[in-house]
Amino acid sequence: MAADNVELLRSAMEREAPAVLTAGEGPARRQVMVQFAKGRPNNSPEIWAYFHEADGRIIDRLIESGGPVGLWFQNEASMVLFESTLVKKRKALTRKLLLLSWPQNISIVEERHQPRRLVPESFQISARLQVLTPNREVEHEIHARIWDIGLEGASLICPFQHSLISLVKDAWLKVVLRVRDAQHEYGFPALFRHMSHVSDETLRLGLQFIPSGDPSAASANAALAALVNELNQLCGGNSAATANSAARSDRTTSN
Repeated sequence: MAADNVELLRSAMEREAPAVLTAGEGPARRQVMVQFAKGRPNNSPEIWAYFHEADGRIIDRLIESGGPVGLWFQNEASMVLFESTLVKKRKALTRKLLLLSWPQNISIVEERHQPRRLVPESFQISARLQVLTPNREVEHEIHARIWDIGLEGASLICPFQHSLISLVKDAWLKVVLRVRDAQHEYGFPALFRHMSHVSDETLRLGLQFIPSGDPSAASANAALAALVNELNQLCGGNSAATANSAARSDRTTSN
């Protein structure tokens, strides 16, 4: 395996970059966001990663099955992918840790798509998703977790609800964000684009932001740009695409 590719993985671990774990095919396909944990010796052939407590059931099933899983993380304008297996989990203070086997091969996928950035659990951001009526009134509201975000759209992790299952493409939504303990919340009008199951109890909704004539739009857009830039630094680059575009990548190199 090429030393440069190994260094990319070790660098991602050192900065505790977010990554996506995938398993299963078709309707049984599941995706779990993890966050690499640093502090491992340079010559240690193992990977530790934090995972969200809500994903514990899926993690348990994958450990029990012993089957391979795929992982990918962002590096500048590329995605870094490899295959691994889940070995065990443990609790570290208030967070859950997962041990993964060291990969035999690491692939680099170069992409040319609108950038999105993964948002790890440790990044303090809260979100509310509002489903709007045709008259732009709030029909109902739920708390959500941001999976990834960019200047033109985002993906949200939401609890399974029949009202979400019934959403039609281009349904009107609004995402309300608050970063850390900021005094202000920012709202972003959006259109519903797609949906997939993340776990037995959660859904991932993809949405596209739409221009707004609201006077507050300028400050909201500035706050969004600052958020994306901060996530850029965490992921170690200036532009990268999300997992949704992995299958449409332009070129793949393996070592």
